[in-house]
Amino acid sequence: MYSAEATAVLRAGGTGPAFAGDRLDDDFLRPDEANLGRLAARVNEFAEQVSSRRGPRPALLTSVAPFSYGQTVEGAELPFEPQSREVAVTAALEAFEGVWRPHDPGMMFNLTPSPMLDTVALTAVTALYNPNGIWDLTSGKFVLTEQRVLRALGRLAGWSGPVSGTSATGGKATLLYAIKQGLNRCDPGVNDRGVRGRYAVLCSDRVHYSVESVCAFLGIGRDACHRVPTDSTGSLDVAALTGRLHDLTARGVRVAAVILAGGAIIDPMPDPVLPVLQALNGLGLPYLPLVHLDAVVTWPWLSFLDPRASVGDGVHPEVRRRILALAERLRGIRHADSFGVDFHKSGLSPYGSSCFVTRHATEFRRMVAGSGDNLAPEEGYGDFQVYGRTLENSRQCTGIITAAYVLRRLGVCGLRQYVHRLLTMADDLRDVLSREHRSLGDVLNPESLGADVMLRLRLGTTGPLRPMDGPAREAYRLLANRFRNWTVSSAYCRDHPVPLLGFVPEYEPGLPAWLLHPNSLYTTRSAQSAAMAQLARAVTAFRDGDTTGGRDNGFGEGRPLPPR
Repeated sequence: MYSAEATAVLRAGGTGPAFAGDRLDDDFLRPDEANLGRLAARVNEFAEQVSSRRGPRPALLTSVAPFSYGQTVEGAELPFEPQSREVAVTAALEAFEGVWRPHDPGMMFNLTPSPMLDTVALTAVTALYNPNGIWDLTSGKFVLTEQRVLRALGRLAGWSGPVSGTSATGGKATLLYAIKQGLNRCDPGVNDRGVRGRYAVLCSDRVHYSVESVCAFLGIGRDACHRVPTDSTGSLDVAALTGRLHDLTARGVRVAAVILAGGAIIDPMPDPVLPVLQALNGLGLPYLPLVHLDAVVTWPWLSFLDPRASVGDGVHPEVRRRILALAERLRGIRHADSFGVDFHKSGLSPYGSSCFVTRHATEFRRMVAGSGDNLAPEEGYGDFQVYGRTLENSRQCTGIITAAYVLRRLGVCGLRQYVHRLLTMADDLRDVLSREHRSLGDVLNPESLGADVMLRLRLGTTGPLRPMDGPAREAYRLLANRFRNWTVSSAYCRDHPVPLLGFVPEYEPGLPAWLLHPNSLYTTRSAQSAAMAQLARAVTAFRDGDTTGGRDNGFGEGRPLPPR
């Protein structure tokens, strides 16, 4: 395997010349991999240093004192000489200050699950061997593994035919692939001649806010995104969609795709698929616009479409009702052309691991191909050249392997148990807020089918929050934004334990509210009660102290961070 000279050097423990001031086997894996244990030691070393950075807020790795980006990066230059490993590591680990700890019960911001330890270990090993997933010759069986993941997801959705797609960096990328596939449908020459004329992408006002920016990236413009209102149930108003479709096509606008909500983090209510398909068929177009279901959050609920198992024993009847109601609304996914999946949202994997899944393999292969290009057969090892259809020519494989592991490790029953756990934690939190911590505020969405709890805090008064007249509404809006800033920048919140909550600038009926979404699977009812007691103490300190909340850190009015 090695030359006689190389073997002698390796046996003697030598590594040849030094690199960056250290022996080569201090920084690189040796050819015989004899120093593989060094990786585990380094991971343990770094993790211990990161863990030691915990501050008074358990959901964060130390608080971040206010700083100016412009001033802080001033003078940042590449050192002329190599720095010691200790200096370089210390500088790198500074990045972890202020990072969220999703495994802490006080972490309730958005849906950011703690990844399974094996997925993290697989990520490290994958990065060590550094495969490039653009071609099977450069990545072994990673491309095959990816195809198996896509096929399994397609089967979970009830598809019986061919399945294709790609792993992606996030839910926004899955939307980009969907709209691009739709553009190819409505304008078959778009890959050769570029975008021409006017295009439209339709979606409800509950679909993720990134659709407009995807349209901008694809060159069809933000104005190509047409938002359609929802009905009284919170799902797409099909009658309004039908009217908008006829109006657009009558004006010569090419409808590329309809993006349907598969259920967001807040108040998940999937849009109906079959009625939308019927509306599209009624247009009489020479093509059928692509129908994509944005199910990046709710895809684990597809496990309840499998008739082989029950919901499970010991599940609270209310949790059972919510689960089955959401799963039933997702049943129409079998009629969709494509859907998106986030393993880093609801698949217990590290960022970023997403999948764009489509039932149209040939269409996907022609994602960026010219009209005259012949597609080479993909029959065996060495044939699968993924770079002919994806955004990247440098394509990490970590998302592929973590998704493959989670699907195997959990299976249908494990996915169901995970959903049970999420909804049970949410119901326990609702109960805590309705009993021992009723004075904190009002739970605004007690009937949500998801694991989200929307809370409107009592900030300036201990009295009732509803109804509010015009002046009171504006006063509360200002107060809520001040409290949001205060929880980020105040001395109290840097020195005391406070749970990390999501903030929604406008929630029905148009007033700010807080999103509480339990993430840690170690969350218990007693842990939730303790977290709400911490929040109550913070609200009291805010009422009694300086309510200006310090300077604006970008979380105030006009700078929301909307959840998925």
